[in-house]
This record gives sequence, structure tokens and C-alpha cells, in this order.
Amino acid sequence: MDAAPLGPADALYVPAEAVADDPALGWVRGTVEVVDACYAARLRPAELAPEALRTVHVDHFRAQAFAGGFAQYVYNSRWAPLAVGVLRRGLRAIGASETAALFDEGVRLIARLGSERLEAFLASRVFGPNPERDALSALDRRLQLALEREDLRALNVGAVRSCERLRVEPGEVIEARLQRWHAALPDLAARETEAAASTPRYRRVAAEACAAAGIALRSVIAGDPTHLHAGAFRMGWHLETDRGTCVLVELGERVELIGPAGETLVRV
Repeated sequence: MDAAPLGPADALYVPAEAVADDPALGWVRGTVEVVDACYAARLRPAELAPEALRTVHVDHFRAQAFAGGFAQYVYNSRWAPLAVGVLRRGLRAIGASETAALFDEGVRLIARLGSERLEAFLASRVFGPNPERDALSALDRRLQLALEREDLRALNVGAVRSCERLRVEPGEVIEARLQRWHAALPDLAARETEAAASTPRYRRVAAEACAAAGIALRSVIAGDPTHLHAGAFRMGWHLETDRGTCVLVELGERVELIGPAGETLVRV
């Protein structure tokens, strides 16, 4: 009797090419690429392996915290309950106990801040006087010290490599799986409509800018509200692409895509 085909929640999938290209960090980057592809195929977080979600959210937190501290993570994650819950469990699961304890302090800090002030912060432009941002930044010095002592990148890689449900497969095999999972969704039309309504503007524009520049967008690494561009602070989104790390800079209604060497790739 043939074994039942594997589903998206049955394993932590990593493309063999990602590991071959970068034996040190490809484990996490590959996981992020697969999870992003699952979302693009209209799968939902609850339908993916918890180990894969943990890997992605820990990586996102690490990037945000190093770029702009706890306040930046709150701002760019929108303090979504799913992200917060996965991250709290994930930090402990990979052995980052000090960082996990500080993040728990951050959860309590948000609770003291209250829903109205949190909403005000999420609706702000971050720059200039911002008491909510300043309150959330109270953790930053201790958080940076914890991140120096606990290498989240190394811990995350180690957790992926030791995962009992890890499957390293050629990219074409994973892509074939994605196509089958996508085709099997019974409510695909409804999911397409939901995705169109809920996709953040920066993700949509990032995809459009990369397409216009003729490069492939792999993932959005982090957002930096203090990115310095042409002498002014702008919102900058760091993107992982097939050409390396690029930055999408918001210029009002327009955006500029900056390449790895600082060159302007496209303005749309």
C-alpha cells in the first residue's frame, strides 16, 4: 500500500539548491522561500508545519530587532497575534531563553501601553516625536545585548538542521508539491479574493518593482523606517532577490528600487 502523499504541514521543506548555494545560512533562507511560496499559492499559516513558521518568524524578528529594535518589530509585524504567538514559542524552542524572556517583557509593555496607544503607533509614520515609539524602545539596550549573546541566526539554523521532519528536496520537487497543494484547495476562488484584499501595499509594490527591473523577488527581509535616502529619512524595505539584497524606498506615491551596489534599478 502506497504511503499517503505529504502535505504542507507534514514536513519542514528546504530546497537543496538553497543549502548548496549557502551551506551556512541556506537552511533558513530556503525555509523562508518555501513558506513565502506557500503563501503565494494561497496556503494559510495553520496549514503549514509549525517548525517552518517558527523558522520564518524568528528570522524576521532577528532582522527587525537588529535594524531598529523592539519598536520596529512591533511596527512592521503590526503586532499580529499569530506572529507574536509563534515567535514567543519559537524563541524558546530554539534555545534563545534570554531573548524570549525580554520579548515577554515586551508583551507586557504592549499591554501597559494599551490598545489605543498601540493603534496610534501603528498608524504613525514613526519619524519625529513619537512617545509610543520611545516607550517601546525602552527594551532596546538589553535586547541588543541579549542578541549579541544569543546568536538567533545560528540557533535558527541549528533548529532547522536538527528538525526530525526536515526534508531537503530539489526545488522542482517542492514546486510540484506546491502546484498539487494549490490545485487541491476547495475554496481557491475565495482565497484569491481574500489575498487581493489583504496583501500589504509594500509587498504588492515590491513585486511590481522587481518585475519591472527584471529580477526575482524571493522575500521581504525587513522594513526600516529610518532608511536615509537622498538626505531624508524614508521607509525602506530590504528585499532578498536573485541579485542579492535590494532596498525598496517609499517616495510618497512612488517607490525606488536600489540594487546591491547602491544603484537605482527602477523607479515606479
